[in-house]
Amino acid sequence: LLARGSSEDALFAALFLVHALVRPCAVVASDINPSWEKGVVRNLQEFKTMTDCCGPQIAAALSDPKTKSAIDALNAVDLRDQVGSYRVIVSN
Repeated sequence: LLARGSSEDALFAALFLVHALVRPCAVVASDINPSWEKGVVRNLQEFKTMTDCCGPQIAAALSDPKTKSAIDALNAVDLRDQVGSYRVIVSN
């Protein structure tokens, strides 16, 4: 985050440190990634909702090599990193 040199990224980096070392910080802790912090039940509920709503579209996306490549690139970026995610999206 600090390598990009923006004030927003510096603030987020500071919040990550507060979250990790001082006390939980909701803006840093909240994400849509599966995690142990959310627990198995909540992760399963989110996955079920996603597949109920978009199952055929997910299957189609994962079976298309170009789309699968873009999804893999997005998965490599932290979902809280909006700039990184945007760069992946526009380049694919």
